[in-house]
Amino acid sequence: MNDPLGNFLARADLSLNAFANLLADPRPKVRARALERIVKMDEAIVPPLAALIADPKTRAVAKCRAIWALHRQGSEPARIEIRKALAHRSREVQIAAARSTGLAKDQAAIQAVLAGLRSKDAAVSREMATALGFMGCNNATGPLADAAARSADAHHDHALIHSLILLNVPEILQQKLKAKNPRVQRAALIALDQVKDSPLKQADVTPLLHSADAELSRAALWVMTHHPDWAEGVVAYLNRKVLLDAEWSEAETATVREALTVFAENQAAQSLMTAWLDGRPLHTVANLEARRPFLLRVMARVEVKRFPNDWQTLLGKISGNPRFTEATRLAAIHVIQSRALTGADAAFLKISGDAQATPTLRLAALDVVAPRMKTVPQAVAVFLQKQTSAKSPATARAAAARAMGRLPWNDAQLKLIAAQTLASADGLTLPLVLPAFEHSNSVAVGTAMVRALASAPKGALNEAQVAGALSAFPAEVKAAAKPLLAKLKLAEAEQGKRLEALAPLLAGGDVGRGRKVFFGQKAICGTCHTIGKDGGHLGPDLTSIGAIRSGRDILEAIVFPNATQVPGHEAFQVKVGEAVYVGIVADETATALTLRGAPGVEVRLERDTIESITPSPISLMPAGLDRNLTPAEFRDLLAFLQSQNGEQWLQPKPLGKKDLRVRDSGIRE
Repeated sequence: MNDPLGNFLARADLSLNAFANLLADPRPKVRARALERIVKMDEAIVPPLAALIADPKTRAVAKCRAIWALHRQGSEPARIEIRKALAHRSREVQIAAARSTGLAKDQAAIQAVLAGLRSKDAAVSREMATALGFMGCNNATGPLADAAARSADAHHDHALIHSLILLNVPEILQQKLKAKNPRVQRAALIALDQVKDSPLKQADVTPLLHSADAELSRAALWVMTHHPDWAEGVVAYLNRKVLLDAEWSEAETATVREALTVFAENQAAQSLMTAWLDGRPLHTVANLEARRPFLLRVMARVEVKRFPNDWQTLLGKISGNPRFTEATRLAAIHVIQSRALTGADAAFLKISGDAQATPTLRLAALDVVAPRMKTVPQAVAVFLQKQTSAKSPATARAAAARAMGRLPWNDAQLKLIAAQTLASADGLTLPLVLPAFEHSNSVAVGTAMVRALASAPKGALNEAQVAGALSAFPAEVKAAAKPLLAKLKLAEAEQGKRLEALAPLLAGGDVGRGRKVFFGQKAICGTCHTIGKDGGHLGPDLTSIGAIRSGRDILEAIVFPNATQVPGHEAFQVKVGEAVYVGIVADETATALTLRGAPGVEVRLERDTIESITPSPISLMPAGLDRNLTPAEFRDLLAFLQSQNGEQWLQPKPLGKKDLRVRDSGIRE
């Protein structure tokens, strides 16, 4: 051990056994130099290396070094020992021997490798499969395909299929398409699609689309996406799936979504979508109406060079037709909004003023058409004023405030909004209404706005938001707003004091009551955030927030959401012509960017129309929501969030009176 560089290797009295045993030496330089000497020796070194591999006291890593020494030595006796090692008791040695056998293309080891392919150890079987592909043994095609029946590992599947492709024996693969095991069929199908000069035909694949095995069905669909001329088979499959299948598994739902997305440019698929959404009487297909919202959500995301005119007409028809369910009508409105379509404006104007329509429909229609309205009818103004009142649910108040902030109010209407809405707005609605004032330059309107903002709840606004609303007003209004701006600037400077004052609330709360606050209408956290399987998807998933963030971090994120934004959920400002859209990036492709600006509100922007993308200084999460809660409610909310560590027991279900965790969870039977 006093010779870390291995200078002693120059001695002439070192035996072959000594050289072999040096592969287990703890000194890296000694091992490396010994190996280089070994590979230059003749066949006499093979027995000592074989003895090292057979010695149960030798560590597996040293045995693997011996395998590679034999591989590099390259003699026939060395290859014999490597063949023996294919059945070694150590999985590491088996894997090393398989790798060596594949690289050497040792045809004499075929039977031993085929035996190793049947190993219950997925890692061993995977390496044997890889070796067979390198060895080029065509009679291994059948066993490789059959091995897929025993595979439950994606890496194992990949090795099997890759070797099937390398061996390129299509006639055997075609036979395996008719195997009884769907995993064998799947492996053969994928390989057959990828081999050179593949003989695969649509007639081979179409029956597999209808397999009861979801993975095989999805693989068949994936293969068919490589052949656009096979769309007819996919259309027939989709029609049966949508109209006749009573229920879909999660995997089947994903398969239908993928098929519609991939073949969206196909005329037959487009016509089929039109028929599903409108061309069939509602009473003839029991499952169709329930599936229309799903189909419309797919329509919102498909990549097409030009959105079909038939679809645009249909969406307007569905949106304004009460014979469809509200869920279907809302989904159609969402498509129109996300695709930035304008052909249904007349229908939306009608819905927004329809007192018989539900508030949810009216608000959704207003949200879409607001930027293109020239004036705001009195009926709409009264409706929004009612929806922004404290008596309305928080989700309705937020939607109404968002619409109010985007409508083209006249100065007389803005003065009323300042007096009636701004003066009583909270941290949720105030920032959403405020943009309505950015396009006025009336002194009377500006003065009314400043007067109303002076009584705004603490923490609901910041200096940047107010400065933006003041930008178009004359100097007289800006001068009147200076005390307000100074007050907001001081409040931002004292954020640390605010956190210190609230820090005691980080202890002593009740988790069970906190959950009710989280999903309740005062905090409305669940509208945008997910806990477990419940909640929205605008903000970050908070299922494990307590495990990854300190209580102080959670407190600051709630009280001062603009201080930091979670990576992946940052808000961006995207400029398209005269319009500026704000939201998080919900989806992006090479041709389009989808922004999500509020729960359920998305817009798809074509990249060639985007002029700029810049980070937004303002988070989508409203400030001041903590002030909507009593100290006791806020304490319970903080307790609930701090307890979220991804464990299922934190979900709302009885735990049993004898379970000690009941004491901490706040949940009782």
